[in-house]
Amino acid sequence: MKKKTLALLFLIIVSDSIYLTNVVNRYTIESTVEYLFIFLYFFAIGVIVVYIINYFWIEMKAHSWKANIMLLLVLSVIIVGAGGGLFDNHKYQSSHIEVNAIGENNENSKGSEVWLTKVSVDGSEMDLTELQSQEWEVRDGALLSYKEQPSTVIIDFPAARDITISFLQHEWSGAVKIKDGDNNELFDLYSDEVNTMQYTVKSNIAPESIYSKVDFLMAVILVYSLIVCIFLLGRKNSVWFGLGLASIYAIVFIYTRIFNINKFIDLFLILASVVNGIVLSNFVKNNKKAAIKNKFQLYSLIVIAMIISYAIAGNSLFFRTGSVEFSLEAVFCYLLVFLWTISFEIVFIFIIEKAINKWK
Repeated sequence: MKKKTLALLFLIIVSDSIYLTNVVNRYTIESTVEYLFIFLYFFAIGVIVVYIINYFWIEMKAHSWKANIMLLLVLSVIIVGAGGGLFDNHKYQSSHIEVNAIGENNENSKGSEVWLTKVSVDGSEMDLTELQSQEWEVRDGALLSYKEQPSTVIIDFPAARDITISFLQHEWSGAVKIKDGDNNELFDLYSDEVNTMQYTVKSNIAPESIYSKVDFLMAVILVYSLIVCIFLLGRKNSVWFGLGLASIYAIVFIYTRIFNINKFIDLFLILASVVNGIVLSNFVKNNKKAAIKNKFQLYSLIVIAMIISYAIAGNSLFFRTGSVEFSLEAVFCYLLVFLWTISFEIVFIFIIEKAINKWK
């Protein structure tokens, strides 16, 4: 390799290693020594990957390589933009919550009980027995306050994406005050029927900072380098294209919860993405001429893909609260769903045309 290429690869490896070390730092790193060790670990992996890619390097025409660079770079930006908090090491912060059973109730309630039934952090339930005190007792798997009120339970959360606190509502319920960072809210838990009220923690969202923008840039470099690896290896073995497409679905779509479907269907779509990527790769290799024979077909394909993509993800992306919402993350997610959908359309057309040619 040329010296300029080696220098660029060195910078990419350093950037990827720092970024991945910061990802690990979200959860486990407790000292500078650990940080340095994990950084060197990722740096070593990066050097090995570059060596392997160089070993399997495939010479391509300069003009096609430049075009591929731009396309892969755009795809990298879309993936990172769609991933949102998945790639942002500074989007979420630790939070401090105080749940105060204030000992008050409305005129219809028969008591002032406060039942804290569940605390969930990114889908994992917290052990409520760790929060019990003299004022809050554990009963039937929940925390209950009904005497010595007002009484407060304090919960400290690590940096996390989704934090929810659930309360039981019934005719004996009273009022609860929640201090969430600088925000204070009062809730009347009384209900003439048994119900559940879920509170979503808000102070876990960190304020905007330059670090988030740096994370975005470093994540684009990381994703871009991974996509280039998949692209090069895929020219030798089409399975890599399938694994690449499946990875995009598994990492970004499942994380952003665009589809809101169960794990069985998620697994099926991951496998379908693998097969689709393999077939698409073979199609691209074996067909020098474009499968779309005229502009009308091309525009029709794009319009149909846009409609299907909106049907799949439009409501969850742009109407989450019932009213129209637009954000860069939602737009990037839609573009990613669109590209994912159009890849299936191309494969479908390829299979149909192949079947028609066989019958001729």
